Amino acid sequence: MLESYGLSPVETRLATFSEEAAALAEEAGLPVAMKVDSADVPHRTDAGAVEIGIDSSEAAREAYERIVENATTYDPAARIEGVLVQSMADGGIEALVGVTTDETFGPIVTVAPGGEFVELLDDGEVLVPPISKEEARAAIERTHLGTLLEGHRGRRGGDADALAAVVTRVGDLAVAHPQVEELDLNPVVVDETGVSIVDVLVRIGEEND
Repeated sequence: MLESYGLSPVETRLATFSEEAAALAEEAGLPVAMKVDSADVPHRTDAGAVEIGIDSSEAAREAYERIVENATTYDPAARIEGVLVQSMADGGIEALVGVTTDETFGPIVTVAPGGEFVELLDDGEVLVPPISKEEARAAIERTHLGTLLEGHRGRRGGDADALAAVVTRVGDLAVAHPQVEELDLNPVVVDETGVSIVDVLVRIGEEND
């Protein structure tokens, strides 16, 4: 669904046992990130089911076991498909682009600082789709992302136009797929060359399952 709107997450592969995780980590190119694959554990960080910077096949084996154990401890009834092994995006500015459903307006799109900045910089802009690229860019500028993407205290900036394109495309998706009750792309890593969608959460309305 995402790719049909030009939204391509970074390469991700599914491991169902620890040795497979080690092999996939080597294939993806170390270091990698690993996270549980379970619809019952949507907030993986809270469950201790995400690890980053895994730099060897042995570390990948051990991370697989820890992630599955932590997810099971967090929710013993959770259905666990395995562990996702993901290429790590290079450093950049982390943004959040999300969709929720408002009783009055229907689907609405939020753009805000993402990753570690979600709680530190509690600000974001809400837009009603469809959204033009100009509207998306203006919304970005009204958040701390505007400053961060220009380059902040010696840090590299990022491609604000590429992020605006993501916001616009997410708006198009939300309009075309009203069964999507919630969509979170967080983080979307923005650097000087474009964007990388690192993590995705999607919830579909029960009546459309």
